[in-house]
Amino acid sequence: MSLTTAGVNIALNALTGASIQASLHTGAPGDTGSANEVAGAGYARQAATLAASAAKVRTLSNAPVFTIPPGNNITHYSIFIDGVAIDVGVFPVAQNYPTGGTCTLASGSISIS
Repeated sequence: MSLTTAGVNIALNALTGASIQASLHTGAPGDTGSANEVAGAGYARQAATLAASAAKVRTLSNAPVFTIPPGNNITHYSIFIDGVAIDVGVFPVAQNYPTGGTCTLASGSISIS
């Protein structure tokens, strides 16, 4: 048995909470989303918003901006709802920040397959 598109959209839209946040990582975040999270001066998880699900996908509707301390190589991300990791993944290309800088999470999506 598999969910219809409408069923998947309902399930994805049920992912709500008081706080939705995104985080960045220098290695695999693991199932809890907390391993290898960037740390240091200026870095913090950022608020994220999710658009309503369409075609079995729920996308970010904002572009969180992170301050990255020097010496970090960003490879992964996590999305949290009320402190619980609901999505973790790897970026197609790692971004190195030898002198620090900012990183904008310009796009992202959650899907059920």
